[in-house]
Amino acid sequence: MNDQLVQTLKSARVLPERHELRALLIDLDQWDPHQISAMGGTTWSNGFSDALVQQVELLMADHESPRPGDDKRLDLTGQASFTIDDAETRDIDDAVALERRDDGSQRLWIHIADPGRLIDEDSLLDQEARRRGSSLYLSRGILPMFPSELSTGPFSLLAGQRNPAWSTWVELDDHGDIANYGIQRSWVKPRYRLTYEDADELIDFAPPEEADLADLHALLERRRQWRVSQGALVMDLPEGRIRCRDEALSVQITEPGPARSMVAEAMILAGAVAAQFGLDHDLALPYRSQLPGDLPSPAQLEDLPEGAVRFAAIKRGLSRGLMGTQPAAHFSLGLPAYAQATSPIRRYGDLVVQRQIAAVLDGLEPRSEEDLQALLEQFDGAVREGISIAREDQRHWQQIWFEQHQDQSWSADFLRWLRPQDRLGLVRIEALAMDLAAECPQGSNPGDALALTVHHVDSQRDQLQLVAREA
Repeated sequence: MNDQLVQTLKSARVLPERHELRALLIDLDQWDPHQISAMGGTTWSNGFSDALVQQVELLMADHESPRPGDDKRLDLTGQASFTIDDAETRDIDDAVALERRDDGSQRLWIHIADPGRLIDEDSLLDQEARRRGSSLYLSRGILPMFPSELSTGPFSLLAGQRNPAWSTWVELDDHGDIANYGIQRSWVKPRYRLTYEDADELIDFAPPEEADLADLHALLERRRQWRVSQGALVMDLPEGRIRCRDEALSVQITEPGPARSMVAEAMILAGAVAAQFGLDHDLALPYRSQLPGDLPSPAQLEDLPEGAVRFAAIKRGLSRGLMGTQPAAHFSLGLPAYAQATSPIRRYGDLVVQRQIAAVLDGLEPRSEEDLQALLEQFDGAVREGISIAREDQRHWQQIWFEQHQDQSWSADFLRWLRPQDRLGLVRIEALAMDLAAECPQGSNPGDALALTVHHVDSQRDQLQLVAREA
């Protein structure tokens, strides 16, 4: 910032700080009060170009024509598969099914969308997806990695239609470990599109004519318990987010349940199989790993209240997740190797996994470790940029929500200290299913009941100060 501008701001009694400048521009109607500063200058601020829109139109008109590899697809359209998502989800990238075999054994099927069938590597659409790295989930809606006409249309696993997919089958042993597996291209036709609430009912009641979901849940619960026996950490809690639709704010709380647990476990299993395929074929993949955490002792954890308080102590000791081309153990998942592989519509790395596996199955040369590392560095930066944007977006709309509710108070539980010297601690508001920073009473201990109020909030200046007192 040059000296002349600083003097001008001083004359206007405006501090030369980013938040003060933003507030001034908003007051002058020169800045959208809801514009996320982290988004400025990124690919997200530009939308999809005319050239990309033309590519989409061509693919939409021709997506049913035969493509390379279609003749090798296994026809699974007669299989009773299910998609399970939130009611408003439109880009449907996974389905599950159960095969009851003649010998009495059961085989899990996990079907994943195949956008690579239409998106050629290094095409304009592929390059744009690589620049974005992933879809971006914001309070006012989704900014997709691929144009929505594709992601919600020919890319999605639509119920009642024949869809191209990558299908993983898995047989589990009596303990839940992987006994056998396979990965192949397929055609699938999901029988039902279920919401999580629909699936919870089918799991709970297990009607004889629709027993597949209950049996799938039992199989995947066995798998989950196997991971726990390997050291996996299971920390299921309701999660709250501020959502804005037509400028109306609400708190959207995602509750854990049998169907969410089952789908999450199926996706982790598919990622474990993809990593095992990589190990078996000496294949470079974007492997996800995590070093062992420095966790409290079992006795220390036992002294803490179950749920959010105990989980906060565990999360504090976890190390950051890593991505690389060599397989390595993932501590919190309890897996020797893992590669995300189940959201190629929404995550570019998952599409890379599919392409590497396809090269092996087609007898082609996959990317070398060196080439793949260079590719990872391209889209991993975009993913981290997207995470930063999403965090700023959620923080902004939280501030607006608290502006609208600043006369209220909430019951909260003290989780842990962030900066004890400043009396700044982490608290959980169960009614909102959120963990937030707040000024807390000196000497607060994990699990203490507190009453939380808004001391100061200014969304234009990115300021929120919550104060907690003894309940």
